[in-house]
Amino acid sequence: MNNIDYGVSRATLRVHAKLTVRPFQSLLKILATLLIICIPAEPLFPFMVRWLLIVFGLVLTVVLNKRFLITSYFKFQMIFLLLMIASLLYSPKGANGFGIIQSYFRGILHAYTIILLSIYIKKEAEDIIRYILNNFVLGTIIILLYTIVIERERILGSLGYWRIGRIVFAENGTFMVLSYSIIVSLLWTGFNLLELKKYRYIYFFTSLFLLVCAVLSGTKKTVLAVFVALVIYVLTKYRKQALRLVIRILLVGVLIVLLYLLMLNVDFLYIRIGYRIEDFIMATQGLDTGTISTTMRFSMIKYGFHLFADSPIIGKGVSAFRAYYYSYSGEYLYSHCNYVEMLCNQGLLGFSLYYGYLLWLLRAVVKKYSSQNEYFYMFFIIFLVVLMVLDYGQVSYYRVHYTLIIHVTSLAVELDKGKRIQEKKVAIR
Repeated sequence: MNNIDYGVSRATLRVHAKLTVRPFQSLLKILATLLIICIPAEPLFPFMVRWLLIVFGLVLTVVLNKRFLITSYFKFQMIFLLLMIASLLYSPKGANGFGIIQSYFRGILHAYTIILLSIYIKKEAEDIIRYILNNFVLGTIIILLYTIVIERERILGSLGYWRIGRIVFAENGTFMVLSYSIIVSLLWTGFNLLELKKYRYIYFFTSLFLLVCAVLSGTKKTVLAVFVALVIYVLTKYRKQALRLVIRILLVGVLIVLLYLLMLNVDFLYIRIGYRIEDFIMATQGLDTGTISTTMRFSMIKYGFHLFADSPIIGKGVSAFRAYYYSYSGEYLYSHCNYVEMLCNQGLLGFSLYYGYLLWLLRAVVKKYSSQNEYFYMFFIIFLVVLMVLDYGQVSYYRVHYTLIIHVTSLAVELDKGKRIQEKKVAIR
């Protein structure tokens, strides 16, 4: 039933028995927690500190277990990494392919180390999932509070529209990176608010705080993520109750309309996110909106398909879109669409591999939920659907924020509910 290799040697089991004393377990927990928190709170952890945490964590896993836990997602990532490396042979000059590969490889190791350490801290699959996601939310809250303190004058002052994270994340990508953490955290806390009675007040106030920060971030993706998540939740939760399903979909629709009207008519909401939604709707109808953001995105997508048509099978090479778009427009930007980025850079080969795996994983999670009806499988269904919807307006494949949650999803599929991890380990004779 289980595809993961949990085999360990007798010598390793003896080492593990000696190292499971309380001080060492505390060290593992601190290390794993820091590795999780530093993903959303990236500006608080210098580049070399993150690398040292990853390397130290991997060394510990070698000591604990001479055979590594291999998930299906890790296998996929290594294959996709090899594909990216091979595409360096024909990627254009100035594409910074090595930089993207380094980010992707670091994301693989970062998420993988967290998974390996977590199975030694927690004994059951559900405990591992909760541990990782709760600490991710904690990291998001820490960086949001830090950002609000640093940028409080800009946020509260009379300097006009300000998108939270512009100062704090100036040297860590862009303020858009903050939105990835907000989306993942909001999905998890909102889902637990709907599903669990325990700690409901904590999840309520945390979700409320994240929603306020989502508005301050000024990204359309957060609004779309909440809408899609609600729809998928209703469809999944009440799939066998037709009347209740229809009523709940209508209620969700009414709620979305009310929120949209608020965003259009309340100045505070309109200048931060309402006008961007309005802009997007007008652009999809071919109307001149007078703003650059959405018009430029559609232009980049169109140009990306032009590049894809020129090399549809293997693509133009890793990070090729940036190089070609710079020659075309003078701006060094990615396509703002993961589908276009994949098709342009890695062609149908890479595109089919990447989204083929995500669709396989989604199907596996749906089967798990249908047979076991455990609530956290529903969360992973919601997450995967939201991710694939949002990929129309973001480039996500090398973002460790999403890599970690996909890896946790893969782990949840391959572990039996309630099975103790240690019970899966078999001594090799």
